[in-house]
Amino acid sequence: MTAPRFSVITAAYNAEATIVASVSANLGQEYDGWFELIVVDDGSTDGTAERLSSIRDARLTVVTLGTNRGRAAARNAAVARARGDYIVPCDADDRSRPGRLFAHAASIAEAPDAAAHFGNIWALTPAGDARHWPVMPSTADAVDEAFGRGRMGVAHGASAFRADWFRAVGGYDEAIRVAEDFDLFARGWSAGAFRPHPEFVLDCAVRSRFPRWGYWWDNERHRRAIDDRSRRLHAAPSGVDPHGVDPHGVDPRGIDPLDVYLARTSTPARKALELGRYSAHLANDLVRG
Repeated sequence: MTAPRFSVITAAYNAEATIVASVSANLGQEYDGWFELIVVDDGSTDGTAERLSSIRDARLTVVTLGTNRGRAAARNAAVARARGDYIVPCDADDRSRPGRLFAHAASIAEAPDAAAHFGNIWALTPAGDARHWPVMPSTADAVDEAFGRGRMGVAHGASAFRADWFRAVGGYDEAIRVAEDFDLFARGWSAGAFRPHPEFVLDCAVRSRFPRWGYWWDNERHRRAIDDRSRRLHAAPSGVDPHGVDPHGVDPRGIDPLDVYLARTSTPARKALELGRYSAHLANDLVRG
């Protein structure tokens, strides 16, 4: 097969300290095929725009939003400009590792019908700690098992997904500002659709070695709400679109607002139970060192 065309997308908000390093890592990819980088300045109020204007490269497109609309909206705006066969997300404080596009292309060659391919992540803290985190499923069957349990089975920041799949699913839900990546993959999941590969393809910036409680709680309650909504969506009879049937069996129209589901997963009782889970995981992480 011919080398896939990649559109790397970055949503940047007040990222003046990291955006040049992120852009440079993406533009520095050595790849035999065609690729582009689209950065959306999501209403930044710092020097992000000035940093971006200093970069001269024909492969770089900068889109500026007048107000901050959130990562989901910014990424959708980037994909709307994308010309590639595959979308490669990379946050403004993360850096794609050398060989990332080659690794994705090799996985695509092995499973060209898969909707998404993803590698592994190195997490880097401001203190300089580095480790393989999060550890995601290493086989397609394990990915399916994770989504079946309502868990994220794809390393979003280390992924490359088909542009036609993304558009068929309906893109990122712009009403969601937490776990919007899980929502995208949960809505678009089907057995065998997502394929892991072993290469480490991303250096990811994290605030601390272990997530803080507020971050954990926000993600966990959204995860449960998203899982409830996606299960309802997948269980509903597939509608027939007058413009054609969605090839992935997912109807992106009429998705329920997440607020109703979020209210069910954000009760005081659920929060207390989740705090217990968080404490246990934190203790286990400290013991492992």
